[in-house]
Amino acid sequence: MEFQKCMKELKAVDICGKLRNVLLINDKVFKIHSVFDTAANLICNDIFFTLLSDMRCLYPMSGRVLDNLSFTKSGIREGMDVITSGNRLTIPNADMIVNLEDALECDLSFRKHTGLFVPKDLSVKVELLKKLIEVKGCEFDLSTLVTGKYQNPYSQFIMKKLPGLNEAIKKKDIQAGEHAEGLAGCGIGLTPSSDDMLLGYISAFLADTKAKGNDCEEIYKITYAMGNKAAKRTNTISGAFLKQCGMGLLSQDMTGFLCTIYSDAETEILEKSAERILNFGSTSGTDILTGVVLAIVNLNGL
Repeated sequence: MEFQKCMKELKAVDICGKLRNVLLINDKVFKIHSVFDTAANLICNDIFFTLLSDMRCLYPMSGRVLDNLSFTKSGIREGMDVITSGNRLTIPNADMIVNLEDALECDLSFRKHTGLFVPKDLSVKVELLKKLIEVKGCEFDLSTLVTGKYQNPYSQFIMKKLPGLNEAIKKKDIQAGEHAEGLAGCGIGLTPSSDDMLLGYISAFLADTKAKGNDCEEIYKITYAMGNKAAKRTNTISGAFLKQCGMGLLSQDMTGFLCTIYSDAETEILEKSAERILNFGSTSGTDILTGVVLAIVNLNGL
């Protein structure tokens, strides 16, 4: 008891419903995989989840904690054990407990969203997104796939592979998974540019399908294959994000953004929503938006 009294307790404000279910199934010992200022990643076998600062939006398989916490200054270090017990995470070597009990459970599955439709001004919205990508794009990302402004070895490689993916997606062919695998892991950074592009592409594919009232179950088989196949060709963090996206689990910001595209939302609202995506990471946001535009253009003949 005396040991617990001297431990700092952090309270989670909200949590992905799927993560809560995973943690409640049985107690496990996770390892801290990586630590950043606003995020700490944890892993145990094939289960990967993230603790986030409440300055971030909620992501799949994540929980946000109060306190404006800087994880890099909290004492949490890579390789530390994290003991899970119901709604409690204990990090003994950091003298820290994360209490999940009162956290709001959020369903981040895109399946639940209804009322999406293809707006008459879809082409106008796509042109706006292209302009935003052009403004934010740089020589290190994949924005050239949309703007034609920059070229780099990664974008040149993707350009050769992209037609195969586009064709498979238009045909709703399960072989899209193989094409996604061929694109994955290309680029520099924590999440390679091609992985971020695939996240945007898969997300837009799901949204476009719902907006057109097509068979979502068929599409989920394809996106599941895309996420899992691509995950094999990249790093642990990026692979986890791809798998989650393939299952139709999207961040709150991404879901909000897609819902502004496939609705009668004004372009001003779309621009603000897109900016939240663009501001993620150094080039990740631009690459995600690039993937969204590529998918919409491909699926709608724009």
